[in-house]
Parts: sequence; structure tokens; C-alpha cells
Amino acid sequence: VYAANGLFQEQGVPAIRNLTRRFVEQKDDEIFCFGIPKSVVDLNGVEFHNALHQKRIAKKQVFWHIYNKDGIERVQYLKTLPYTKVRIFENNYPVNTRICGDEVCIILYSSDPPISVVIKNRQMAEAYRQYFWLLWDQPRNLFFRLGWAEFELISRWFHVRAPQGLIDAVNRETTLAMTSE
Repeated sequence: VYAANGLFQEQGVPAIRNLTRRFVEQKDDEIFCFGIPKSVVDLNGVEFHNALHQKRIAKKQVFWHIYNKDGIERVQYLKTLPYTKVRIFENNYPVNTRICGDEVCIILYSSDPPISVVIKNRQMAEAYRQYFWLLWDQPRNLFFRLGWAEFELISRWFHVRAPQGLIDAVNRETTLAMTSE
């Protein structure tokens, strides 16, 4: 039961199992999950996870996972399942976030018992989905951090392709003082 503001908080493994089961059994939307610790399978049980995956695969529901670094063994198994996309973070993170339909669930597994907060709000779910895609693309180097000078050079590339012409344009049109070195 959600509060009037669309928030709901629960504790314990049974609550997390019920939430995960609901995402698979009552929704047809793709599931997005990041910050998944290795302990999640041990906590919920291998049988529970395998049965849930079989149900969602039967209905062709795609599940996008980004596991923590400590979940490498689980990642290898998940890569063999249909309708399953999986990547791995370079580090371990204490919070697991799940998105499905208009719901976002944030789980702190390091708490005893684990704590989950569910937010039922379409805009919030869409914002978290966008954040998921940013995290998903990071390991593939699809996003780069550019400094101001690099940005100014790239933004003029299609207009002025000669190296010295680029430098001259940046120096003329900005307060940067670039040289060819």
C-alpha cells in the first residue's frame, strides 16, 4: 500500500522478494536494475531468482542488469539467458536501484534487515531510467568528459578543419589562448 505521495517503505527479504515478483508477474515493462551486489542471490535464494527469470523469459520481458564488481560469477550465468542484458560496475556500491513501469525501488542490502523504499511516480521512474542508460553506456566509453578547450575545438571542427585554423578560431572567438603545442 502506497502513501498518498506515492512512497512506500518496507524491511526484510520477504518484502524485496514480493517487489521483485510483482515486477515480473504484474508488469510487462522492461526491468532496469543497477548496483546489484553478489549477496542478492544468496539472500533471496538461487531457486527464487531462477524461477523468476524463467517466468519473465516466458513472457519475453527484458531485464537489464548492472552488477557490482563482486557479482562477476552471476554475470557470467546471466549472459546465457535470453531477454537478459548484463554489465558490471568496476566497483561495489551499497545501494541497489530497480526501475519498472512507473516504480523505482531503492534497496539497501547492507542493512539488517535490508530496507527498501518504493516510489510510484512515472516522472521519477523515467528520470531513473535515463540515469540507468548513462551508467549502462559508461563502460563502453560512449561518453567522454571534455574540458573547455577540447569542447571549443570540437564545436568548430566541421567549419574549420585545418589545425591552425581551429586554433585561430578558438582564440578569436573565446577568451582561451591556445597554441599548437
